[in-house]
Amino acid sequence: TSSKPDAPSSATSSVGAGVPLGGNLLALFEDRSATIWVGTTNNGLYQRTAAGWRHWDVEDGLPDHGVYTLEQSHDGSVWVGTRKGLARIKGSQLTAWREADGLPDPLVVALHEDPEGTLWLGTVSAGLVRFRDGRFLSIQEKQGLPDNTVWAILEDHFGFFWLSSNRGIVRVVRDQLELLARGE
Repeated sequence: TSSKPDAPSSATSSVGAGVPLGGNLLALFEDRSATIWVGTTNNGLYQRTAAGWRHWDVEDGLPDHGVYTLEQSHDGSVWVGTRKGLARIKGSQLTAWREADGLPDPLVVALHEDPEGTLWLGTVSAGLVRFRDGRFLSIQEKQGLPDNTVWAILEDHFGFFWLSSNRGIVRVVRDQLELLARGE
């Protein structure tokens, strides 16, 4: 039998000793440069680099130890949704946004960046949140969503957003969300 040169020698392999992932793993993500990112419930974020595992935590500026979701931006930076806010890691720089910065709900459980570079957040109590030009806008039940919880965001090739919520799945046209966000 032949095996790939970099493949593990068995069907499963462990992260290895020395990586105290502690807690449940909530997010697992591979970026476009093949870097693996691991979000945990109570021990922050781990980034697999050529030198080993880099740990990001509240001491580095992460809003919270609980990392729920990850998304890569078109510019290569990585968005991080946590229990207490949103963060963006670009290279070795971390920038964070919290409720005090206008984030309508700090518990960010889903992330999606659309083709125009707008970041969309799924939250537990503020519905779908659009983040553009440093400003947050919440789209909730009062604007037509079936629920104020958005667990996942998927955009198809027709321009529809598919959102999972506590009341099922809803399909919305992204352009209509933009009109709504502009007050039209």
